[in-house]
Formats: sequence, structure tokens, C-alpha cells
Amino acid sequence: AAASPTLGSATADTAGSDEPDPAALVDAEDERLRAMSAVSAGGGIVAAPEYNTVVLGARPSAYTLDDLVSAGAASWLDDGTIELTRHIVVRAGAVLNLSLPGETLRMDSDSDGFVSLVAWGGVLQLTGDADRPLTLVGWDAEGARPDTTTTDGRAYVRARNGTITAANVAFDSLGFWSGRTGGVAVTATDSGTAAGSFSHTIHFGLQTGLFLSGVTGVTVDGGEIINAVENGIAVTNGSSDTVISNTTITRSGASAISMDKRSRNLTVTGCMLADSQRFGVEADGSALADGPNPEGYGLDHAAGLTITATSVSGNARGGIRAVAIDAAEYVELSVEEHATALELLGPADDVRVADGTLTSTGGVALSIADSVTDAVVTGMTLTGTDGAVSVADAAVTLTDNTVQVSGSGHALSIDGASTVSASRNALAGVGAGAIASGPRADVSAEGNDESAWTYELEAVKWLNRHPMGWMWALVLVIPAIGVPLIARRNRKHRELRALFEDAVIRFGAAQIESYQQGGAMPVSGVRPVEPEPVPTASPVESEPPTAISSDSLHQAASEHALRPSLPPQPHREPTPPV
Repeated sequence: AAASPTLGSATADTAGSDEPDPAALVDAEDERLRAMSAVSAGGGIVAAPEYNTVVLGARPSAYTLDDLVSAGAASWLDDGTIELTRHIVVRAGAVLNLSLPGETLRMDSDSDGFVSLVAWGGVLQLTGDADRPLTLVGWDAEGARPDTTTTDGRAYVRARNGTITAANVAFDSLGFWSGRTGGVAVTATDSGTAAGSFSHTIHFGLQTGLFLSGVTGVTVDGGEIINAVENGIAVTNGSSDTVISNTTITRSGASAISMDKRSRNLTVTGCMLADSQRFGVEADGSALADGPNPEGYGLDHAAGLTITATSVSGNARGGIRAVAIDAAEYVELSVEEHATALELLGPADDVRVADGTLTSTGGVALSIADSVTDAVVTGMTLTGTDGAVSVADAAVTLTDNTVQVSGSGHALSIDGASTVSASRNALAGVGAGAIASGPRADVSAEGNDESAWTYELEAVKWLNRHPMGWMWALVLVIPAIGVPLIARRNRKHRELRALFEDAVIRFGAAQIESYQQGGAMPVSGVRPVEPEPVPTASPVESEPPTAISSDSLHQAASEHALRPSLPPQPHREPTPPV
């Protein structure tokens, strides 16, 4: 809900709706911070009760927790925790040092509003110990639990044109809606005006685990980011020279690491990225414009992405997806995904994939497409189910790789106007061919070892992978063969029946003609039967015999033809008269 005048941000307009509008809450936060930037803090502390905010002005010495308690912004609770009840804004020239090993700072965050820690041009230092971290948690006092509801806003930490340094700190249940209010954020309006350093920090249940916008040289080392609602780490809006090392990012609602919007020179090393709803790393260096534009964006795509010694697994959309990034290196990776392990899309130049393992249990291990040029793949173990390596409209050199297909497809599939050189690769699997190329592809394949490749028709391989297919094949093939045979037999039967009917009709017609010419219709070879004497009876008036007409005989012949045919009788010689 909208924040109250005594707690949280400036009131957001949610009239006409019982539900809070998180976008309106973000706007209200922007308005509050702009108002605080106009406050003349001089060399001390200024309270702005109408915004429930305490502003720390420039001074030589750093501010501490004691200063926040004196200003009425924080207090110690009976259980030994610290409650932050007002927003804190650290202005340029000021430093807030919260070195509190083992302590918990509960930042008020509930349906009545929330508070924030913002270095607005200043410096925010958060420090714990390796064994006793400092914990900052968005706290729902009414529910006596961390605030897990993001729709009504949550507490957050941010540096805007300022600096955050955090070491041995746990951030819990912070952030909502936007990147800048996403939990922990470092944002800059101009390059070089903001900085951040995160060492051995834990980010649990934040909207965005760490949001970096327009910043230069931010480092993240030895951290853990768990259950981010959106991206684990988002690098955006022209950020550069970001280094993420020895960090574990799991169960993100989007990608573990995302880079986009003119950002460049991202280094990821020694990390584990797992179980995100999109990708382990999703990097898009596409130009923001393709011609003149009101914002004045350039037409060049990004350059600089290095991912080394990193494990990527269990991500729903795939392992690593990089679009339009020059000078990219993927070295000593261990990627195992159901979808594509590594997908490289152009336009991009100077790409190197080396000395790692890429495995896909439901697709291809490596896909390179859309005008990627000067790509080198060497020393890799590439295992795919529907093929291992796919190249389309790209220029790629593959040497000294082990390429395996565990399902169907080809070890190397080349389509479009591609130029591919494949040499000294070990190709293993079962299929129609180890290397397949389209008519426009220019392929040079020399010195590859195909001794472990077994030729098998694609149709047979498909049936082997889908056992029910064999049953359906029999169900369909047997009728396909039997129906023509049955039709042929029925045709023969119709022909024989027609011949028999014709013979019967001709026989009947001949008998009729014989009768009309000579009276009785003799049957060849049959002796006339002499009538037996009939006893004499009293005279009775008898009826005259009925004449048999020609039409009656024709009808009889027709009825005879319609009767079922009898089997032929053996020929008997006439019996001589006695």
C-alpha cells in the first residue's frame, strides 16, 4: 500500500484501487529523493519529517550507527537487533560507516510502508566479519518476519552517483518492482560517477539480487545470490568493466547474470550459475539503434565478454546465450543443460571457445549463427542429443575437439552461407553422417577421426528413440500392404461373377429361342421319362392348359441367373433304352 506520512516513502496515488501500485511507489520514491537532493544539509544531519527521511550532509568524519540513533532514525530493540524506521540519504561528501559484525539491522518494511539506505552522491560502507556477518533484512514488524510481499513496496539499499562497499554482509528480503528499487542497486547518471564493491555478500530473496546501471568497475567476489525474483545480477545501461568472481547464483526468476543495453567488458570467472528460469548468462550487445534516433544512440554493438572456469547447469532456457558481442571468450567452462549449452548469435567477431565441456541432454551443445565471424572452437568436449554442433551463416574453425552425439542428428551440422574448417576432431555417435552441410556451405573437413561413428538411417534411429513408433509402423504398414491385395481379390471375384452371369443369361436366351422354334426344350443326353398310368377317375371338368408366354420364360431365366450358382455336376453318359 501507499506509505504513511510517518513511515516509508512519499504517498503514492493508488486512488480507485484497493491494490497498491508498485510502479506508483517507484515514482513516489523518485520524487522523494529529488526533494532530498535539494535539501541543504551543510555539515550535519537534517531531518525531513514530511518524507520520513534523515539526510546526512558532508563532513570530514564518517557517520555511524550512533548518529542514526541520535537522529531518531534507528534504535536498539530488546532482543539485541537494530530497527531502522526512517529513510537515510547520504549526500556527496558524507560517509555512513555501519561496521556491525554479527548484528541485524531490521529495515521497516510492511503494508504501511518501507525505509531505505541511499548513498545519493555519498559513500555507504557495510561491514561484518567472516564468521559474524552483518545482516540487513526487510522486516515486517506486524508479522514478526522478513517481508516477502513485493507488491506494496519493500525496503532497499542503493547508491546513486555514489559508492557502496559491502563485505561479509547478508541482504535479505529487500527490493520491489524496478531495478533501482530492486534490493541492492548501484546506478549512475554519467560514467564513473558510481562505484561498488561486494565481497563475500549473501543476497537472499531480493527482487534483483544486484542491479548495476551505468556503472564502471564494480566488483563482486565470493558472494552468493539465492532466489532473486528477477535476475541474479543485472548489468545494464552502458555499465562497463564489471567483474564477477567466485560467486554462486541459484534459482533466479530470470537469468543468473544478465547484460544488455550497451554494457560491455563483463568478466565472469570461477562462478556457479544454476537452476534459473532463463539462462545462466544472458548477454545482449545489440546496438540500440539502426539509424538516426532522438536519443543519439550509436550504431555499434557491444564488445568484451569473458567467461572462464565457470559451471553452468539446470537453467530452463539454456546455459549461456550471447548476442552481438565482439571479442568474447568462453574458456574452461563446464555447462550441462537440457537446452542448448552455449548459443552464440551475431553479428559478432573474434569469438573463442576453448578447453571446456558443453553438454546438452535435449538439444545441441554448441550453436553458432547469424553472422558470427572469426570464431574458433578448440580443445572442447561437445555432447548433444539432437546433434552436437550447429553452424548457420557463420565462419567457424573447429580443431582438436571431441564431438559426440548421444541421440540423433549429426556431429557437425552446417547450414546457410557458412564457412567451416573442421580438422583433427574425434566424431562419435550414430546417425546418417558425422558431418552434414547445406548447398551454400563451404566446408573443409580434413583429418577428422570418424572411427567411432556408426551409420544408421535417420528413420531407423528415430524409431529406436521412440519405441511406440515401431508399433504404429506395423499398424500402418500391414493395412497398406493388405488393402491392395484384398482389392485385387475382390476385383477378380467381380470379374468371375460377371462371366458367370453372362453365361447363364446366354444359356437362358438359347433355351427360349429353342422353345419358340420347336416347342419342347430338349436337354441333351437326357432320356424322356415315360408317364406312369394314372388311375381312371370319375369324369371331372378340367381347365384348359395355361399357355407359357415368352415374357414368362425371360423372367424365369433372369431369376435363375440371380440364384446362387451350384457346383458343376459331373458329366454322365446317357442310359441306353431298356
